[in-house]
Amino acid sequence: MSVFSEEKTHILVSGLVKRYPGAQAPAIAGVDLAIRRGEIFGIIGRSGAGKSSLLRTFNRLELPTEGSVQVAGQDVGSLTGASLMQLRRRIGMIFQHFNLLSAKTAFGNVALPLKVAGVGRDEIERRVTELLDLVGLADKRDAYPAQLSGGQKQRVGIARALVHRPEILLCDEATSALDPESTDAILTLLRDINSRLGLTIVLITHEMSVIHEICHRVVVLDQGRVVEEGEVWNIFGAPQHDVTRALLRTLQKTIPGDLREGLLDQPQASDDRLVLDLHYTGGQGRGPDLAGLVEALGSGVELLFGGIDRIQGHGQGHLLVAIERRGRSDADILARVQSLSDDVRKLGYVPDRI
Repeated sequence: MSVFSEEKTHILVSGLVKRYPGAQAPAIAGVDLAIRRGEIFGIIGRSGAGKSSLLRTFNRLELPTEGSVQVAGQDVGSLTGASLMQLRRRIGMIFQHFNLLSAKTAFGNVALPLKVAGVGRDEIERRVTELLDLVGLADKRDAYPAQLSGGQKQRVGIARALVHRPEILLCDEATSALDPESTDAILTLLRDINSRLGLTIVLITHEMSVIHEICHRVVVLDQGRVVEEGEVWNIFGAPQHDVTRALLRTLQKTIPGDLREGLLDQPQASDDRLVLDLHYTGGQGRGPDLAGLVEALGSGVELLFGGIDRIQGHGQGHLLVAIERRGRSDADILARVQSLSDDVRKLGYVPDRI
């Protein structure tokens, strides 16, 4: 379990277990987590991994079977009545399918929680107008959900979740129903809200691209258990668990078919070149250094394929390079490039010109 100082830990999960009647296995099986105040924290896993069950214990929409959840030092499981209602107003929540009332305008949907809470008309007008402006919908206040795009509906949902000025925002697959352009816009909005309002944001998703784009740290769940946890750049650069590697596979650049088919197991001519796959995890300050390769091996280095990304300031990815052997052994070439990447893999050989 990650442990931080009390003032930095916003949500503390200890030994959490959730069993549903009739289920053979627990949905959550002994989870420990510490989520920092003000961070964007991602929870990812395959369908059925326990993501939603875990998230819903934070505002006690689900009551744990065992263990505890503390929000700012307060045990959520001990709350009832007015104290539980007060907690839920401190924790906003947005959903995959928006949950808007079709008979109410954007303004009416955002205003509804305030009306239920007995807030005065002038305060409702001021606060809702302010929030619609924050999410970029000032000109849509009188539009009904049927007149809004998916991205605009989710913006209304975000404004509604912020209406009680919460300190935590929970996002339950908030972008899964959106097209890529709308997803990017919503993630940009969430990042801006995190920065401007200082909210702690916890989101669950099955999309590694969402984690990559917005999160500071991430936990990977499998069958209700934590299998990996850490800074996003570290998890992406050096995944340790098979589930994490499988989830990341959709983001990895695969070798083009024609290049893969053109690789030779053994050189067929003296000028056939050695192909190496250079991997960069983002650790130890290493990054792609083509100049360093040329310095170590001479000018006979060609970049065949690859892709480098930057996550939280760390360069990650891989490069495929073809290297002229010039009478040198493969072992000698490998030794020369070993210090220039985090991992070097020999893939085969290609003719002098491919």
